[in-house]
Amino acid sequence: MLVTDGVFSRDPADPAQVIFHPAVDLDEAAIRSVGDGLRRRGLRWLVRHEHLDPAAAADMGEWEHGGGWSVDASVRIADWDRQGLERLVRYCARPALAEGRLGRLNADTLVYRLRRPRADGRQEILLSPVEFLARLVDLLAPPRRHRHRYCGVLAPNARLRSSVTATAGPAGTVLQELEQAWAATGLCGDAARRRPASGSWALLLARIYENRPLQSPRCGGPLRIVAFILDREVIAKILRHLGEKWEPPAVSPARGPPQGEMEFDQAAGRSEWADRDQTAGLVDEV
Repeated sequence: MLVTDGVFSRDPADPAQVIFHPAVDLDEAAIRSVGDGLRRRGLRWLVRHEHLDPAAAADMGEWEHGGGWSVDASVRIADWDRQGLERLVRYCARPALAEGRLGRLNADTLVYRLRRPRADGRQEILLSPVEFLARLVDLLAPPRRHRHRYCGVLAPNARLRSSVTATAGPAGTVLQELEQAWAATGLCGDAARRRPASGSWALLLARIYENRPLQSPRCGGPLRIVAFILDREVIAKILRHLGEKWEPPAVSPARGPPQGEMEFDQAAGRSEWADRDQTAGLVDEV
């Protein structure tokens, strides 16, 4: 969760601007009180939905160090550290699976390298493609559930959200990429800054592939559009000259889901595959 250590309000002199009021006197006791409230509400919710025995919840409420319900507010990003904020946001939004550590041992076996060795010393996990898909499905969020939520002034329906987000300037390196993208689109100055999305595609390409898509690799100057080629024969000729594939890939026909391979026998009773059913054990709601 990312929160602001303060609140925003409109500027009385200029309603289009906002004023930030930083929080003061945030000591360890105040932060610990937030964790205590979180623990009480969490345990109460577990008891109310019959996921935890009341006696066990009362015992857990007396555990030291929060009993697993704690708030760590030691990471703080200054308002000027835009790159640090971006690193923190990307860390919070990181996926549970790193594609770079996934490889193929052979045609029938996938290998996933672990960041740290397990207790038994294993550093890799060997899976068949079907086993890998079965584990990947467990990481998917339930239907109609958001994985990321924005609270307070950053919520989508907050009245001050547009005014607050407009005050956040990009980092220096990001600003260079935006300036280059804005120049290629013909925008400059304040008109460009009011439309940052106009160069977002170039900025995303630069971050993913670590190069500047709007910079010429030969002279280093900005690229410009010379022509749009729509003739299929001309496109094929250019791609053949560059040594690239010019024929579109073949589209495989659709097939049914591999229910049998994943042991999802629809004819079997629910209790026979309850270990793979994410809704197993829940009370049916009308």
